[in-house]
Amino acid sequence: MAVGIFTNKQKVIMYIQRNSESYTVTRLAAKYNTSERTVSRCTKEVKDYLASLYVGQKVLYLGLIGEITEIESPVRDQMPIVIKDSVSAVGYVSLFRLMDENPLVAVVAKPVASVPVPVRVVEEEPTSQFVVGSRVILRSDSEFAGSGGHSNPAFISGTVCSTNDSCSLNLRVDWDNGTVNSYTDHDLDMVADYSEDLDADYFVVAPQDSISIVRVDKNTGEVETRNTNKHNTSFAELREMVVASQDKETLQKAFILMDIRGIIEAFSVGRVKVDPEGETVVFVKADGTERRVPEDVAGDIINTIKEDGRENGEKLVRFLDKLMDNVSFKAIQGLYSFMKDQSIVINEDGSIQAWKGVRRDLYSERGGDIKSSATIKVDATGHVYNGDFGVEIRVDRSEVDDNPDSSCSHGLHVGSLSYANSWSDVPLLVRVEPQDVVAVPNNEAGKMRTCGYTPLSVVEK
Repeated sequence: MAVGIFTNKQKVIMYIQRNSESYTVTRLAAKYNTSERTVSRCTKEVKDYLASLYVGQKVLYLGLIGEITEIESPVRDQMPIVIKDSVSAVGYVSLFRLMDENPLVAVVAKPVASVPVPVRVVEEEPTSQFVVGSRVILRSDSEFAGSGGHSNPAFISGTVCSTNDSCSLNLRVDWDNGTVNSYTDHDLDMVADYSEDLDADYFVVAPQDSISIVRVDKNTGEVETRNTNKHNTSFAELREMVVASQDKETLQKAFILMDIRGIIEAFSVGRVKVDPEGETVVFVKADGTERRVPEDVAGDIINTIKEDGRENGEKLVRFLDKLMDNVSFKAIQGLYSFMKDQSIVINEDGSIQAWKGVRRDLYSERGGDIKSSATIKVDATGHVYNGDFGVEIRVDRSEVDDNPDSSCSHGLHVGSLSYANSWSDVPLLVRVEPQDVVAVPNNEAGKMRTCGYTPLSVVEK
């Protein structure tokens, strides 16, 4: 998912919504069509800015120098600050305008004599897990991933060399390739230090398009070889690592990182099998049968577990478990690519978070063939009621057109937030099980047909 660029006004609104009981990080991510990490980063920026303000502080506002006389706590709207200047009387001002005109106020030290007004935050951000000396790696979903080349390495470890909580980019990292850059907590993952393998020696052969590393057990003489080539997404960074240094520690790290099969099989408890080169993934269903996993899902499972850790990997495997119960070959092959293209995320239980456009009375915009149902509330013209939040809406799969070349056809339609917003009065957040997706139309972006979904809540436009 692309990282959203938000104005200070949007960040302030997001912060206020985040501190209300009705908005979670997940709901805000859906509302703003961005990632949960971006929401956390934006709200933290506003929180840090508020923490820098104090009564008696001189600031610019609409081109005039004024003095802060009051700070509302907790913040309930966009105007929590009272300022008095030499011209106007005391009045409330917009926080985002203050941020626009005073971008450096967050790093200005407060005078010792002043007594700051405490700002209560409903939900405190967790204390940073990183300290000076922490070994880290850049997350694949960081806004810096894939940019900056050597200064934002995708496969090189680094060491946190300094921290500064008064800056938005609070962690400075000294990368093992000799470059230095700054990040937030959300951009980095902790990596374990490798303990020296005293029982083995390592040897490497690294021509232009492949890498082979050999481990020789000094006690038994057993030889194990691991290979990778230019088709592996991590090949360039891995080759750069071993070309820069052939010492034992570096070769041991590379040898461990090349064991994609071991990483995945150990993680997935036998449900996922990877070939020796990590080229394909096979899923083992509950009944013991095996099915080959679509390449896009297989690649993301490998990269997610390797780069983002167990939690996000488990979510993908849960999704895969449900997807492989889908009886449609075309749905299995096309659903995941559609989800990535439309920024449709996977829930913790492996279900899909999608949206549906409805009328203001929460009935579907278009009527269907369902004239009456014992489980679904339907009006006389076939419009389905979507206001019973948490109650699944389902039709028989045989009633849904499974032809991906059909755009508007029989079935229950859900899709991306932009799709739901484009033609409806009210967008709803819904949950869809991957096995219930029947078709992803080829000729219309943003929507899919399913035989079941569960309305969860109304999403404000």
